[in-house]
Amino acid sequence: MSQSNERALVVFPGALGDFLCFLPALVAFAQRVRETILLARSDWTVILDHPRIVSWSIEHPALTWLYRNDFSREEWIERFGRFDVAYSWSGFGDRQFTNNLDAAVATRAFVFPFRAFEEGEHASEYYARCLALEPASRETVQQYLRVASPRNALEKGQRLAPTLFIHPGSGAERKNWRGFPNLARLWRARTGGRIVVALGPTELERGVAAIDADESLVARPLPEVAGFLQDATLFVGNDSGISHLAALLGIPGLVLLSRHTRAEHWHPRSPTIEWVQANHQCDLCGPEVFCDHVLPAEQVWCHLEAVYERIRSPKV
Repeated sequence: MSQSNERALVVFPGALGDFLCFLPALVAFAQRVRETILLARSDWTVILDHPRIVSWSIEHPALTWLYRNDFSREEWIERFGRFDVAYSWSGFGDRQFTNNLDAAVATRAFVFPFRAFEEGEHASEYYARCLALEPASRETVQQYLRVASPRNALEKGQRLAPTLFIHPGSGAERKNWRGFPNLARLWRARTGGRIVVALGPTELERGVAAIDADESLVARPLPEVAGFLQDATLFVGNDSGISHLAALLGIPGLVLLSRHTRAEHWHPRSPTIEWVQANHQCDLCGPEVFCDHVLPAEQVWCHLEAVYERIRSPKV
């Protein structure tokens, strides 16, 4: 597809999982235009390294201006430059925002609902549909991910040991499986392998159950987390942004979905990652708890072991 000389503004709010599902559409879009200014959370955009995408924080003054009652196109251009087109998943239904965005660009502006998935439509397909394009392939997106080499001073023998990367959290407590400590013990007992656990600010606040880990990544920047993921043998996590990052990187693994997740919209899209879902609530722990009564650790281990065996003995 030929590249235009347009300068585009893209406004995308949301959590890490939303952002990573948006990346295939964003990368495909960036191939079309001269420059894309992306307004999104800087904690997420740090993973992106694309020569035609410039990231502005979602706290950037430009977004505040788009909600102003006294918006001035001339002042906007003087302060933020000229834009030819704009696409936003923020401000849907806000007439002031929509009018200001129309005034801010030379030709056309579009404001979409943040999540308006059709039945059976994956989040990544929805964002691509909004932009009227085919999403970039996982391999193409990988070219534009910033991955830092993990700080790792392991001895050779330790490097040869299989490593399980566990991310036990997510954006919602009810999506967090409670059985990770038991799964970690099974991994150690049956493989003799290492364990890396990633914890973000939300997990620290909630005080997730302690997991015996060889290394704990506490609130690390995404490129560092990506580096440790690439260094791992297997990944296991919940319905979370880190699971989508593992999928984009092509890491083998398993994702555990509670009954509250719409799997057709949010399962990680990668041939290397499988997912298993608990479709009923626990009568003992309550409807908001994703416990190992509804998804026993031994059952999860069987799924994880099957993935592990496939990568150890690939078909010729």
